[in-house]
Amino acid sequence: MFPESKAISVVTLNTWKGDGAYLDRIKLIQEQAADLKADIMLLQEAFKAESCGYDTAKYLAEKLGMAFAAQPARMKVRRVDDIEVMTTSGLAVLTHGKIISNEALLLDSDPNDGERISQFVEIKLQNSQILVVNTHLTHLENRDHLRIKQLNQTLNWISDNRKYDLIIFGGDLNCFPDSKPVSWLHDTHLIETQEACHHLGKSFGTINSDADQKQVDYIFKLGNSRFRLEDVRRVFDRSCPTKNIYPSDHFGVWARFSN
Repeated sequence: MFPESKAISVVTLNTWKGDGAYLDRIKLIQEQAADLKADIMLLQEAFKAESCGYDTAKYLAEKLGMAFAAQPARMKVRRVDDIEVMTTSGLAVLTHGKIISNEALLLDSDPNDGERISQFVEIKLQNSQILVVNTHLTHLENRDHLRIKQLNQTLNWISDNRKYDLIIFGGDLNCFPDSKPVSWLHDTHLIETQEACHHLGKSFGTINSDADQKQVDYIFKLGNSRFRLEDVRRVFDRSCPTKNIYPSDHFGVWARFSN
């Protein structure tokens, strides 16, 4: 369990839709999130299947005593509990603060990949006005140009001199730290970025092999503010000892900012 702090802590996790042992996994996410006590959680592939009563964001928010804002996306029929049902796999933000607004931006996408969005949530927390930008970029190989375009669209949405005490940008970028999209983020003059995590994500399909771990999940602080990065850690990386499952096919990233 991390020490309590008056600083603002943020965590991001791709929750892997309803795949794997979903009901067991979501309980693991809840248990490990309860230990983290994060002020803000960014979720990607936040699964919802109304006919089954499954809703990742709502479940976690209720269990953790947090408010949540969801943006459903990528609607399609998926197999859940050995039956095919209509589902969504979108974005969600959970917080112990007050949610002021919740908007989505439809990003350019490839027909071979499907819908991609970015989510923008305004939060009032500890007397600070915070903008949280949550995204999940295309997973297609050799599409760095599309990921850069999606990043550009996302940053352009918030490049209008809006006044926030802190702007957090995070999620699953589906690219590695030495990739062109991450380099573009550092080099762009659209908005100043400060990377909050230099290590420890996990790429799709590698939960059983530490040697194959690749960072694809990130948290950034955008622009100038009085907040500074204080700590960053890999999280959601503990397996269930009796069932040999992890919370997700990704590890999460946790960051703490102080002012």
